[in-house]
Amino acid sequence: MEKQEGFNYYSEDIIEYVRAANDFCDLLANAGNLKRSELLGSLRELLSRLYLYALKLPELEAVYEEGNQKFVTEEEYMVMKDSLSSKLEYLDDYPETGDNDLDGSGMPVVAYLSEDLSDIYQDLKNFIMLYRLGSDQLMNDALWETKFSFETYWGTRLVNALRYIHRRLVSDEPVNDEESTRGEDKRQSGPDTSEWFISRRQDETRERTED
Repeated sequence: MEKQEGFNYYSEDIIEYVRAANDFCDLLANAGNLKRSELLGSLRELLSRLYLYALKLPELEAVYEEGNQKFVTEEEYMVMKDSLSSKLEYLDDYPETGDNDLDGSGMPVVAYLSEDLSDIYQDLKNFIMLYRLGSDQLMNDALWETKFSFETYWGTRLVNALRYIHRRLVSDEPVNDEESTRGEDKRQSGPDTSEWFISRRQDETRERTED
């Protein structure tokens, strides 16, 4: 299909999306140099920006029938995910919310912030690298694909991650910036759900039943 004639691939809204995507990727690449509280604060701002400008992306149709070139390898994805998991430690896992937020046992499904962020990173990094090639056809298809992925996949992960980060930052309990070995313990024994809101409500119900 022919690209849209006269379309402005450097409009203000598109450039703001490119800038937010680039800032997000840079933040994750340098997450190891930040305190957890600093990382969460920056993520809250950037995820909000990304969502806003993703909503403003234009409706386009793909020029090429074959899929876009991918730049982020599986190995690079796993390195990013493991690095974020180590940095986040006890903040990594959280109860997912949605249509199917309980597993077969009635417990909340576990989501991982490191996985959410890495999934978003993978799509945005591929988008940025393709967009930088500069041809109208490639920029068109980069925009088409990132909008499609946002609407069908990682937009939900962004909203879930942002909700969790916001709740953590406004909580009366401050974020612990001290490094520890809890991340290793968590991977061995599973996530600690004792502070989850759903778990606390279950405990309270259990106590009232026993009384």
